Amino acid sequence: MLLFNASKPFYNLAIEKLRYFHRKDNCYENVDIFSPEFDIAYFSAIFSWDVPFLVKSAKEAKTKQMLVGGPGVSVLGSYILNETGTKAHIGLLDIIERIKLPQPKMAFTSRGCIRNCPFCLVPKIEEFQEYKDFQVARKIQDNNFLACSKEHRLKVYKQLENLSNIDFNQGLDVRLFTHFDLDKMMSLKMQYYRFAFDSLSQEASLRKAILLLKRKGVSDWRKIPVYILYGFREFPEEAFYRIETVIKLGARPFVMPYKPLDWLKKETYYVNLEKGWSSRLMMHIARFYNKVWLYTGGKADIKEYMKNHKVKEFEKLKF
Repeated sequence: MLLFNASKPFYNLAIEKLRYFHRKDNCYENVDIFSPEFDIAYFSAIFSWDVPFLVKSAKEAKTKQMLVGGPGVSVLGSYILNETGTKAHIGLLDIIERIKLPQPKMAFTSRGCIRNCPFCLVPKIEEFQEYKDFQVARKIQDNNFLACSKEHRLKVYKQLENLSNIDFNQGLDVRLFTHFDLDKMMSLKMQYYRFAFDSLSQEASLRKAILLLKRKGVSDWRKIPVYILYGFREFPEEAFYRIETVIKLGARPFVMPYKPLDWLKKETYYVNLEKGWSSRLMMHIARFYNKVWLYTGGKADIKEYMKNHKVKEFEKLKF
């Protein structure tokens, strides 16, 4: 049997569940010229840009049966069918969802999201639902945990009481962040309080959420990461405004360059030329804020960095 995670080193929950389900079988993780013929091979990709590697490996594998799935393949069904002759599974597979791991590194207590953000894959492949029989882990992966009912959230908070370094890793919806949930989280051993600031329409809610945290004594900016998508439909000035706003509020920007859902080029950037973006600007924003700025404890200066790296597109901006 082959269990192939095309998105290594990222943890693939579906592959880990299958590994546990087939724990009595002889499982392989890689494909090479020495690989035997498999009775069944599972291929999974978390990101679309890992799909070419998945396809290449699937073509090389000798197997009687092949199953392909994962978020990364969900909008690339035709591509995978044409390349491998295998019909990919789109969305969640109930049999995998019901597998319980003895010590999961991450867990979902709900699936889907009530929002319909145009850049997001989730609403296209998952319906919003709360799981009655769920597991918890230090890392909760719900796409919109705060959209769940109060009864469900209380059950989750209760089961998290004996864990440490808790992280709602997908981010908390600032529009739904209330005193109730803050008080419950403050009673837990939280590692981070993650939010997202993908649109200026969220600014007021973000300011309120961070202010609530600060008033409760969460003063360390490292404990408040804020996901910031950039390069989608806005001009660079708006992206920098959102990033600098997060810094001024005493939080940490975690910037994420926009890529279309069917993007296959792992090492390249999508560039919205009409809005004044360039590949160099896209690249250096990520390098500065996620590496240089972070490693210097927030002391590095973006203007000096861009000047030193000769990013001339930055010099034309006004923000």
